[in-house]
Amino acid sequence: MFGSSPVENKESMEKTIKGVSALPINYCMFSIATPFPGTEFSEKAMKEKWAVEPEIHDLEKNLSPTEKALVSYPNLSKEELEKGVKKANRWFYLNPRRIWYQLQRINSLKTLKDLIVTGWKIIR
Repeated sequence: MFGSSPVENKESMEKTIKGVSALPINYCMFSIATPFPGTEFSEKAMKEKWAVEPEIHDLEKNLSPTEKALVSYPNLSKEELEKGVKKANRWFYLNPRRIWYQLQRINSLKTLKDLIVTGWKIIR
């Protein structure tokens, strides 16, 4: 998860991406921390002005932690968090070993279609 700490920066995000990508796993979900109302994180985000206005007030419309940041820090902007998640997914899933793993799983046209749709979402 990215954006869970105000001291996080581009370098720490890079380290996380590379560290997770080196693990012997085939699936990973990268997301951005979301300050849900009523949580300590939300209170702190509002107090410190980390919450992205006005999006934070309409979670139903704006909640997409795998794509959209609702926080922005002095060392890591909303845009940098969003780019970081996109980069993490590309770095992780466009790895030849993981692509080979996914190709071996194709056993029907539906599986192939699902893989193409998911792959397209990752690279777009």
